[in-house]
Amino acid sequence: MKSRKGFFGRAEEKKEQKSEKRPPSSPLVVLHGRRQVVLYDCKKILRYEHDEILLLCGKERLLLCGKSLFCASFSSGAVTVEGQLSSLSFLGVGEEADA
Repeated sequence: MKSRKGFFGRAEEKKEQKSEKRPPSSPLVVLHGRRQVVLYDCKKILRYEHDEILLLCGKERLLLCGKSLFCASFSSGAVTVEGQLSSLSFLGVGEEADA
């Protein structure tokens, strides 16, 4: 017989999950299919072209590649990029963004 958790058991689990934090300088990436990506903790747009966008998020650089890419919004460190996304790459400090 399975043990059933009541409301307070589930609430405690959620509280524990919320207390787990992402490492500092680790961006949060939310994909909405291949048409939209939202990146949190973004500091700067390093390159902006119709087929690729390079972003500085914390200590990471993220390269978005695709077609007809555009930055729909950039506010308070949250960037929304829309278009036909084909790839998302995390680049190390010494790596070049030649796609």
